[in-house]
Amino acid sequence: MDKSNQSPIKVINDDTVVFILLLHFYKVKCIDIDIFLETTNKKRKLINIGCTIRRMEEQDYCVGDILPLHTITGCDTVAGLFNIGKLKPLAVLIKDTNFHLGFLSDRGNEFGIVYKRCVNFISMYYGMAPQDSMNQLRYKYWLKMENGR
Repeated sequence: MDKSNQSPIKVINDDTVVFILLLHFYKVKCIDIDIFLETTNKKRKLINIGCTIRRMEEQDYCVGDILPLHTITGCDTVAGLFNIGKLKPLAVLIKDTNFHLGFLSDRGNEFGIVYKRCVNFISMYYGMAPQDSMNQLRYKYWLKMENGR
């Protein structure tokens, strides 16, 4: 289809989930029309989804990790992680280019393997050595916070 005959799409929404889903499906479905995200706060910029993906790829960000990253770190169905904003997990993922979250979508992976890799990622997210469980991670992080006071 000729792109010049297509009208751009503007999505008006403030929810991070909508932004994440637009990035994900734009990339996965190889969408070739202009899609923009606008927030209801007029002080913020209009976000061009296609340009955002191209910039991420130019800087070697793994766009395919955006949706699983959001799932692990605080979408509406997951308990939010303490004292961490929305951008820090992306920074951790970018810093460790060998760590990718695509394993989450492989249904052949055993739960124990997926759980362990997620705990390792969240440990990195908190700047800690890998832990054996979320309970152990929470406890050691709490001790770290208590000792820092």
